[in-house]
Amino acid sequence: MAGLLLLRLLFNIKINNRVAVCRDKIRQGLTKLTGTISTMGVARCLALGLLLAGCVPATGPATDPATAAATVSQGYTLIGQKDYAKAKTTLQSAQPFRTGDRRALMGLAVASDMTGDFRTADRAYKELLLRETDRAMLFNNMAYSYMLRGDYARASAYLAEARRHDAANVTIANNAAMLERVAPLQ
Repeated sequence: MAGLLLLRLLFNIKINNRVAVCRDKIRQGLTKLTGTISTMGVARCLALGLLLAGCVPATGPATDPATAAATVSQGYTLIGQKDYAKAKTTLQSAQPFRTGDRRALMGLAVASDMTGDFRTADRAYKELLLRETDRAMLFNNMAYSYMLRGDYARASAYLAEARRHDAANVTIANNAAMLERVAPLQ
């Protein structure tokens, strides 16, 4: 009975913009399954319903590109307002690890750094290192992340790499000057 209820709940889930088609397929599957639902586990029943439908449920609010872009922009606005916790939550809703959106990943890394969630920041930086991106700013942001953690040796190494990519960048120069004030050459 619970399996049947779960499958019926699928009727109200937006499934990859193919709601009507998926609903019909699930209804057809339900008709075929009604005799076997009581003997199947709930999870199996749910998985079988999705398999029969040939659909995957939408995984979050920012699934279409326009919505995702607006979400990322809102996240950057929140970073500008120094509301890092809310920015992090907003940027996570854009699902940057699933989509690979470089801008969302960078914003999430920054917001995570500023909230002390270095694990998420490191994960985002790792993803960004795998993608073609503005290396100078990536290494600069990674250096700043390590400054926040008090790991000045790593920060210095990342700043040197950032300067190698863009020696004229003012932000990188400012962070290097700040690092020298905080941790003079060791």
